[in-house]
Order: sequence, then structure tokens, then C-alpha cells
Amino acid sequence: MIEAIWQEIRYKGAYVRAYLRDIKLTPMLIYRAALISIMLLSALIPTAHPQTAQAAGQGWSRDLFIRLIGRYAQRHGYVGGAPTFETTNYLDGSGPVWGALLFKPQGTDFRDLRQFGDLEDVSNPDALTRSVGHWASRHGYVGGVPTFESVDYRDGRGPVWGALLFKPQGTDFQDVPANTLRDLDPPIQQTWNTMARGDCEMYNAMLTFHYDGTGWFTSRTTTYSTHSGDVWHIRYEIKDQDGNDLFKLPAPPQNNPFNLDGWHWDGPRMDEHPADIENTLPGDYAFEVPFSYDPAFFNRISKSTAYSSC
Repeated sequence: MIEAIWQEIRYKGAYVRAYLRDIKLTPMLIYRAALISIMLLSALIPTAHPQTAQAAGQGWSRDLFIRLIGRYAQRHGYVGGAPTFETTNYLDGSGPVWGALLFKPQGTDFRDLRQFGDLEDVSNPDALTRSVGHWASRHGYVGGVPTFESVDYRDGRGPVWGALLFKPQGTDFQDVPANTLRDLDPPIQQTWNTMARGDCEMYNAMLTFHYDGTGWFTSRTTTYSTHSGDVWHIRYEIKDQDGNDLFKLPAPPQNNPFNLDGWHWDGPRMDEHPADIENTLPGDYAFEVPFSYDPAFFNRISKSTAYSSC
């Protein structure tokens, strides 16, 4: 049981992404890291039980999805629950399933916290998460996270927010250095064989996607029959495993997304051989471009289609 919990923490990637970089931390990444990366489950008393909770679809917002997993947990006798944001289909007739952490009462308390009086700021998910954590620390808990459920019971307390509060006997707090986590969530890399267009060739082409929405396109290019300069033009359509479009590289013009004029990356100007040197091998040119994309697509990236000319 303990080993299973550790494997879930160490390899499920989604928990630790928020702390790999100091920039572009989205609320949901911080929420995931607060659940697992920062609050490592105690190896002495395993109080959170990893389990798959069946999901009927994928059309929910993230806040709603967190609430649904919490409701599922409470209906099955747990204090609360939180999604791992990992999904798969084991092809056993159950359909798509979602990973869920279900918290036992030995290590977790549930409490309604007052919006006015207990919590400093509930204006957005990351502020709410910090406020719940601060309240938990002030009251003897290792930490806490919100359930994102809110209600007003009309009992004079005003609006209250549900909170999961982690006890010292079941949870440890630890600052995790970013450089120790990088290998847990390697980038996605896609490569292409040599591409030829007319007198031009591109080889060693690779797209690298990092979890935080950054990436690199790298390649080498050459040309065989010109002294006036050729230029490679290339663009990509990024798709999921079912072939559905996720995004395009480079991004189309926002004011006219259907106008493809100029919608490509341009490589370096190439000659048949280095300038003023006759009887040499064709010139070899580095064609590299950094890019950015919506990191919400990271776990869905499966294949890419290249469109190029020279």
C-alpha cells in the first residue's frame, strides 16, 4: 500500500509541474502541487487512498471537476477527495476513468471556513487555496486545500467554503527543490525523417513540448542547386490521439485565423555552399525557433502534421 501511494506521487507528473518553474504557475497547477508535491503523504500512516473514480464525460470545468470528485469521495465514506487529473481507458467496459485521491478521517478533517472572518481572500482559485492553507497552519494542521464548494446556511456566518485540513500524523510538509523534479515530467518530443522540397532538404527536425507551455522547434537545412538563397517555410498542426486539432504552430493571426498568408516559420537563407568557396559540400544551416502554447494541452499532445515548402 505504501509503495503504491509513493508510485502514484512520483510518476503521475501532474502533481509536481507547478514547482518546476518560477513563472507561468496556473491556479490548477498550484492546487495539484499543494495536494501532493508539497504535502507528501506520510509513509507511516497512509491516509489517502489512490483510486480511480469513473467519469461520465470530459465537458466539466476544472473547478466543477474538483467538486465532483469531492462529492464522490464523501458519498463513499471518505472525508473528501481530489482529482489527479490523470485519465485513461482500460478497455474493460468501464469507459474512461479518472484518478482520484480519497482522504480518510485518520489524517484529514473537513471544515466549513467563513468567507468573512476565516479566509483572507477568495477572489480566485489560487487566492482561495492560499487562504485555506494559512488558516490550516494557524490552527495546528500541516496544511489544507479548498473543496471549491461554497454555501450560505443563513445561520449568521455568511458564505462558507469547504476545506480539507491535513493532520500531522498523516501528512508531511516539505519544500521541494525544482531541480530535483525535472526528471519526473520529461518533455514530449516528436521527430521527423528527412524532408525534401525541390532542391532543399530538412533533417533532424524535432518539436519539443515542455509541460509549462514552452517549446522548441529544431532542425538542420540545406540546399543543392542555388546561389541566390532558398528559405524553408514550415508550420505544424498539433493533434490528440484521435486526430482532433489542439493548436497550430506558429499560431495563426488572431484578427484573421483563416488567412494563411505568412503563417509559417521561416528558416535561414541558404546557398548551395558557403559563400565564395567553390567545390565544397552543400551548406548546413541551423533552423531553430522557440514557441509557446496553452499548457492545458500538454497531456493531450499525441501527433503533429507538418506543412512545408522551400
